[in-house]
Amino acid sequence: MFNTFFPIILLIVSGLVGFVYIEPTYTSIKGLQEQEVQIDRSVVRAKDIVRITEELSASINSINPIDIEKLDIILPREIDEVRFVYMLSTIAGRQGLSIEGVSVLDSEPEPVTLLGGIPAPVSNEPRVQTLDVQFTLLASYEAFRAFLADLEKSLVIMDVNSLSLGAGSKENEYSYQISISTYWMN
Repeated sequence: MFNTFFPIILLIVSGLVGFVYIEPTYTSIKGLQEQEVQIDRSVVRAKDIVRITEELSASINSINPIDIEKLDIILPREIDEVRFVYMLSTIAGRQGLSIEGVSVLDSEPEPVTLLGGIPAPVSNEPRVQTLDVQFTLLASYEAFRAFLADLEKSLVIMDVNSLSLGAGSKENEYSYQISISTYWMN
């Protein structure tokens, strides 16, 4: 009798051990294997990020410092209104001209809104702002063209927004009322 029940009891005990111990342990091991795969993917992504960061750092470091200074002139991080007007005056002075009636308008960036008038989330990214300068020049046509050519050659990004022409006080002299915009990162 013991010979017939012993294999049945052994079979039941091994089934219980399978369900009670082996199944939870096997499930736990499968979960750990999935975590290992995720960690391996994260390690690969982290290595890619480190590689890309090193490549970008190398490319940034390879930029000539003089070129960086030129970029800072083209689109500065802040604007000094007095220096900008002085630069315009210097450019005009090369042609024997002087700037009169200067007015500077510092424009605030308009807040970005989404559809329905909902304001867009505030971003920490730099935004381009403009500085508008209006002034008057008394010059001959040739001197004025030379002034505009010098403005064009300047590294500072400028847009001539408006230009009004009027009669000057002398013969061959005209009054040019000019509105210029320049830009900087904020």
